[in-house]
Amino acid sequence: MPRIARIVPERAIFHILTRGNNKQVIFHEDKDYQTYKALFIKYKRQYGCLVYHYTLIPNHVHLVVDKRSEERRVGTVCRSRWSPYLLTTYFS
Repeated sequence: MPRIARIVPERAIFHILTRGNNKQVIFHEDKDYQTYKALFIKYKRQYGCLVYHYTLIPNHVHLVVDKRSEERRVGTVCRSRWSPYLLTTYFS
């Protein structure tokens, strides 16, 4: 059974955590960190989020983001662009 959708306020600060499956490494080389940051900056600007803090650790990412409206989903967008990069770079 699917879970009930969260109630999300119009303006809120979120701690977003993205982790590799089974705590697998998601950043293998310095180039991976740079690529993630470039994607993150691109979508942060596009969606207008305020970023208070971010930490990129070999097997996960922490983001503290001020979400200003329902359309501004920088964490989701960045993750959706990051997964294809990982798959094509390391697993194809």
